[in-house]
Amino acid sequence: MAKHVRFEEIYTSRPRTQWLLTVSLLAAVSLFVVGLCIGVFGIRSEDTFNCGESHTSFLPFTATESPSVSPSTFLPEDVVRDKLFAEFKAENIRKHLLVLTRESHPAGSPANNRVAEYIRSHLSLHLGADNVNESTYDVLLSRPNNSNPNVVKIVSAGGEDHTVLRNKENQQTYEVDTAIFGFSAQAAVESERLFYVNTGSDHDYELLEKQGLLDEINGSVVLLRYGGFRGAQVDKAAEHGAKAVLLYLDPSAVAKYGIDESKVFPNGAWMPDTAMERGVLSIYKGDPLSQSFVSEIESKTKYRTALRNVHFPKIPAVPIGYGDAQKLFNLMDNSTALPSHLWRPSEFMRYSLGGKLLEGRKITVKTTNHNERSVIKNIIGQVHGCQEPDRYVILGNHYDAWTMGGIDPNSGTATLLEIVRVMGVLRTRDSWCPRRTIVFASWDAEEYGLVGSTEWAEEHMQILEERAVAYINIDAAVRGRLSFFALGVPLLSNVIYSAAKLVPDPAGSPDKKLSVHDVWASTTKGAPQVYPLGSGSDYATFVNMLGIPSADLRYNGEVANPSYHTAFETYEYVAQQVDPTFEYHMAVGKIWGEIVRDIADSAVVPFSVTDMAEYMNVSWHQVRQDILAENTTETPYDFGPEIDFDGMNLAIGEFEKSAQAFDDDAKQAATDGRQKSDLLMRQLNDKLIKLDRMFVLPEGLPGRPLYRHVLHAPSKSNAYGGASFPGIVDCVASVLQARKKNDQSEELKWLNELKLHSTKVIQLIDRAARFLSPTFSGLYQSP
Repeated sequence: MAKHVRFEEIYTSRPRTQWLLTVSLLAAVSLFVVGLCIGVFGIRSEDTFNCGESHTSFLPFTATESPSVSPSTFLPEDVVRDKLFAEFKAENIRKHLLVLTRESHPAGSPANNRVAEYIRSHLSLHLGADNVNESTYDVLLSRPNNSNPNVVKIVSAGGEDHTVLRNKENQQTYEVDTAIFGFSAQAAVESERLFYVNTGSDHDYELLEKQGLLDEINGSVVLLRYGGFRGAQVDKAAEHGAKAVLLYLDPSAVAKYGIDESKVFPNGAWMPDTAMERGVLSIYKGDPLSQSFVSEIESKTKYRTALRNVHFPKIPAVPIGYGDAQKLFNLMDNSTALPSHLWRPSEFMRYSLGGKLLEGRKITVKTTNHNERSVIKNIIGQVHGCQEPDRYVILGNHYDAWTMGGIDPNSGTATLLEIVRVMGVLRTRDSWCPRRTIVFASWDAEEYGLVGSTEWAEEHMQILEERAVAYINIDAAVRGRLSFFALGVPLLSNVIYSAAKLVPDPAGSPDKKLSVHDVWASTTKGAPQVYPLGSGSDYATFVNMLGIPSADLRYNGEVANPSYHTAFETYEYVAQQVDPTFEYHMAVGKIWGEIVRDIADSAVVPFSVTDMAEYMNVSWHQVRQDILAENTTETPYDFGPEIDFDGMNLAIGEFEKSAQAFDDDAKQAATDGRQKSDLLMRQLNDKLIKLDRMFVLPEGLPGRPLYRHVLHAPSKSNAYGGASFPGIVDCVASVLQARKKNDQSEELKWLNELKLHSTKVIQLIDRAARFLSPTFSGLYQSP
């Protein structure tokens, strides 16, 4: 037996200075441990819960817990899931959509304020008024002049005017603004030449160049059919000297099977010839006058970028219907053949390349929309987490619409409101309290460039970077009844698949056993795929700037929503043509709700790092193949000196190994007794939450400082689509373009940028692999 030594014997057996040093050291270690525990676990208590301002300071209010909720009662996850699914009611979604779409409600309008109040009232009812708040911003919007609308007219040689443009669609049920493109240049132009240039892509202009007609675009009015982001289409036309752009919806997209009355709404799901797609032309995300800083109403400086320094299209652009487009085609010179059969996509239109208008006619285009500052408001609600209230799982949807918003966005809004009710019921009736905080966000002014969500993310950037777990978005919940569809970062793929497997196919398969996932798989000829995110909705700032794992969900139809941003996008269109029973809305709502619940409730955040590694490997090999395929100049450049292909392969290989080891460890921690170790769980979850942030460059991608994620970003040519390794792809494209123009200075600039950026990407992948290691301290790599 060891000798028992009394405290006074220790004291008297050593020099006093040594004893003081020992006590001081013990005290310092004790304080460090206490501080660590407070930092890690001060937010958690198994028996009591107080989620006040300290953990929700990014929300401009102090929330209080409902007295009917007992945070000490933790329901099993499968029980919560079953209760969540059972509580959903399709009829509630239908009723919400009916109310939300009663009138046209663009951002900044009194009608949109009424929609905001309806949303706020609903959230307050089911979450408690103290758990709901508004965030307001003073931003620049673009509005039509209804008393002096846009004009497109043909002037005959004798000076007679023949108006072509019908400013409103031929529906009588709703009052809507005249159709405009937000932030189009306000101008009046005239030309004797009108050219059709298909969708106005780089390839389309190259085809014109081969025919010796490219120079004639200068000074002409250009007629385009929709294809890609409309703002890029207008900018590209301006680069080639066009005076104005007329953009129309081609029957190949909105009247695929015919344009007679029996095939189009209200007799069918397709669009009549007056349908016009409104939309914004701005390339900006957020308020154009306050890029990278918050457009606060009561800002101390009230600084705004001068309008003259903001990049808006320099030429006027007007949306028109395919009926008006056909009138113009009939007046155009058709003596020159179209460069490609792809320029003739519909059998129901007669296309002409154009040139000088026939019989001495001229075309006049006048735009009268104007820019004005307006106050917008986001509605934010929350259900507090009982164990990790400083971790936020956010689900969002915008509520402003160009017209009535039957599909975009209010099919999503109506579904969000039902999720709020369902989770509110679980909270009050069943004493459910999620492990992490759930935030419900209803954004304003998305249609003007994701303004509301971007301003909010900029305002709370540091807190979101530290605390946000995931952002799950829905813009249009149901576009059709063909199949479920998802965009998202690789980390979220598995949780999306898991939720889709749990929800029955809303079509009601004969054996009643098919899930949404089963039908999804059958339409993709194999395993379903979660596609890369672009920047087409409110997830953009969260993922592209902050590195917060994000996803966007919906049910798709045979084609994209034909009524998109037209005056026919109404409640009646949805109820008659899209989802008469609202069962598909309910299915999407269940998947949305279950994804959020799973992320909020799981002890280990259910992200798959191996899915990220697989995406990285597959997409890099595809990018490398694309580089070789596009490098078709007479003297191909191998890019070997600029891109360390071997180094990239090695870094990705090491990341794959680390990812597999990490996922194995995380799965084990979630299933064995180790989940009782708070420190282990916190370490695992912190790495899962922060992993996507490891691929964010503070300075942004080359030439695109507001897009900072090196693995995925919007395509530079189409903001709606996503691109993998976007900085490398952009640099290679710029090098090849410079070589084509024989611009050696520009070529050298982009070759150097390519070498620098690819080096940074390799380093980030390598650091991420080490970050996943269990021996990684954050300061050095243990041997």
